[in-house]
Parts: sequence; C-alpha cells; structure tokens
Amino acid sequence: MAVILNLVHNRKGNNRVELRLYFPENKEQKYRSTGVEVESVYWNAEKECISDKCENRILLQKRLDDFVKPYRDLEMECAYKNVPFDKSALEAFETSKALPEMELFVGYATPCIETEYNTNKITYNTYKKYKNVMRRFAEFSKEVCGRDIRLNDFTREILDKFEVWLQKGHKQNTINKYLTVIKTYTDRARAEGKMTVNPFTNHKKAKAEKPKRPFLTEEELAHLESLELTNKTDRLVLDKFLFSCYCGLRISDNTDLLRSDIEEDAKYGMKIDKVMRKTKAHVSLPLHFLFEGKAERMIKRYIAEYPDLETVFPYVSDQTVNGHLKTIMAKANIDKEATSHTARHTCATLLAEKTGNPFVIMKVLGHSDIKESMTYIHNTYQSLMDGLVGVKW
Repeated sequence: MAVILNLVHNRKGNNRVELRLYFPENKEQKYRSTGVEVESVYWNAEKECISDKCENRILLQKRLDDFVKPYRDLEMECAYKNVPFDKSALEAFETSKALPEMELFVGYATPCIETEYNTNKITYNTYKKYKNVMRRFAEFSKEVCGRDIRLNDFTREILDKFEVWLQKGHKQNTINKYLTVIKTYTDRARAEGKMTVNPFTNHKKAKAEKPKRPFLTEEELAHLESLELTNKTDRLVLDKFLFSCYCGLRISDNTDLLRSDIEEDAKYGMKIDKVMRKTKAHVSLPLHFLFEGKAERMIKRYIAEYPDLETVFPYVSDQTVNGHLKTIMAKANIDKEATSHTARHTCATLLAEKTGNPFVIMKVLGHSDIKESMTYIHNTYQSLMDGLVGVKW
C-alpha cells in the first residue's frame, strides 16, 4: 500500500505545521516539522494550506510547498520504479544531502564557524570551543534522537532534550555556554530565512552557579618562586605562570607578548602597551610598580637569554602549560587545581587585598565592567569575615 502524505496543524498545540507520513502496512506514522508556524485562524484544514486571510500567505505557503515537494517527488519515483515507499526509503532519502531545505543544523553551523575563524572574527581557542559544541550536539542527535537534526526539525523539544543530556557530565555554567553557542547559529539561520521555528522561544537559562575563582596566596607564590626545577619546560611554564600573576595578562596574551609591546621609560621603568586578544581591550601595565617589579626583571632575563626572539617568551601551548602546572603545584606542595587562568585570578585577588580599589583591578586586568572587578573586592572581604568568625578574643 502507498504511503499517505498530508499536512497537519497544531498537533501539539504549538501552531506548527507538520508533514505526516502514514505507512498503512504497519500502521505507523512519522511527523516532520516544516519550520512553519501559523495561528489556527489562518489555517485551512480542509485544503491543508495557509488561508487567504494570512498576511504572509504567499511566503509561508511557498515554504510549505518547497518542503513537501521532495517527498512528493520521492513518492512518484518509488511508484515509477515499482519499489515501496517505506521507512527504509524515507531514511535513505532524508540522509541525502541533496536537499537544501533539509540542511542539517551542524552541517549549517560548522562552515559558519570555519569562515569566522578564517576571517579572524574569532580566536583559535573560541574556534575550538565552538567546534566542540557542534561535535557534542552531533553526538546527542544520534544518541538520543537517532538521527541528525535538521534546521526545520530543531524545535524547543529537541533543545530541552539536549539540555537534559548535557546535565550528565557538565555543570550548569558550561551548559549555559553551550546553549549560547547553539543560539548564535539558530538565530543566524533564522535571519537568513533557512529556519522559521525558534527553539529558544520562551526558553530561560537555568541560574548559573557562582563561578569559582581559585587563586594562590602570597605564601604559595613565595613557594613557587623558590622552587628549583631542572626540567626546562617546567621552568618556562612556571615563569610564564608567575609572570601572569605579577601583571594579570591572560595566558594567550602572555604567549604572544611581543618585545615591541614593551616600552621603557627612564623615570617609570618598563610598561606593557598591548591590545588583548580576547576582548580587544587596550591595557597599559606599569610593571615597575606592580609586585615590586618582578615581571620587569623577568622580561629582562628572558630578553638576555633569548636575544633573537620576537616574543618575550619561547612558545609553549596552553595544554602544555596546564599539564606541567599540575606537576609543579605538586612539587611545591600546593593542593590546588591550578590552571593558567589561576594566575590572572591571583593577580586580581592580591591587588584587591593590597589596594582595596576596584578601579586599579579594572585597569590592570582590562575589565570592561567595574562589577567584574568588584567581585574580587567582595571575595577578599568574605575571606576576612571567614577568618574572623570563631576567633576567641
């Protein structure tokens, strides 16, 4: 028996128009989202089309016709070849990439990410994060949905399932970041007219957990400064980490810090004058007046040791830095899960303790919002209160 194709409206009370495929032999039915939403008053159920009363009738009806046509063509092709239009034929048809209206979400987003990276709109680290989000979404699609998700199938229900799936191995902050990336490309697809359903309609992100900002104390920094290391990579990693503790630069800015970014003044000593890679914010860091000029002395040592380099430090990858830091912290008997970013938090926290001035933190770290700098002031005050509670005077 031939498959029955028809359009249905508002099946789940969401005003969506879906294509229903009914297989009489086993009395099974499949639904495919057309990506079109229309209020009931504008749907002609008898003729299975958009009503003439709808202002956008021509556009919406064309989208419906364009969506249904390939299925009708497949139906005719199966009849012509005298082969059944069954679920196997449907699956083979839908996995084909010959249909632009059936474009996969990941297949759409991935080239966008590649283009943004190749045109320097996103950094390499951001590129890697975005690609990882798409890889995880593709895994979810096959594991939970049993198929790749197409633009016109990406509904709120799919989004909710993805969010639940992520909860198995991720904290809420990470989940929210994943959803932000997904929304970037669903919004883009909708703006380009490739997607009319908005999976984020009435969606609210769960409240994020308060981010942990691990930092080292002055005593712990002193332990690291006095640490004797024979491995050259360990020594380089530790120096780069300490350098960021002394001046607050992110590891990415630390890595590509050029000697041309360094200015010297007879009165005020060395200054870093640089545009940060991540935020594009400009910072001017008077190294002579930060942490007793330790960063300044380190720069002079590395320039003398590596006179032919354009950068201040020899190159070492972020992964290498984080990997060696674990070994270094263990050797220093510091029981903290330190990463390269811990150095930046350390700098901000110590500045908060020593100056109590959020504007100093804002200028040194290049924050765009004073609230971010105030976080370190509040944390320092909380440490004070925690230390005072329970003291017997």
